[in-house]
Amino acid sequence: MAVVNEYRPVEIFFGEGAVKKAGEVGRRFGFKALIVTGKKSTKESGALDKLIDSLKENHIDYVVFDEITPNPTDKQVNKGAEIAVKEKVDFIVGIGGGS
Repeated sequence: MAVVNEYRPVEIFFGEGAVKKAGEVGRRFGFKALIVTGKKSTKESGALDKLIDSLKENHIDYVVFDEITPNPTDKQVNKGAEIAVKEKVDFIVGIGGGS
């Protein structure tokens, strides 16, 4: 098996107001996002709604995958990847938690 080396830079935004920039930043990558989050804290805090509003303001479609738990399992990660492929997303936005 050949050795494969890829460089994939990741941009991380955090801090007060970062969620509101998601749509603006996302437009650089495409027009469909996979939002990866946990089951409830981002919903209860309103952060998920702010993120979705930012995406909508920038005409970005989205799919929410909200089945992430602390220390996600391989099964959870694989399910998220399957959704990303099936839905043909252009980029992924992770919100909440620290895992």
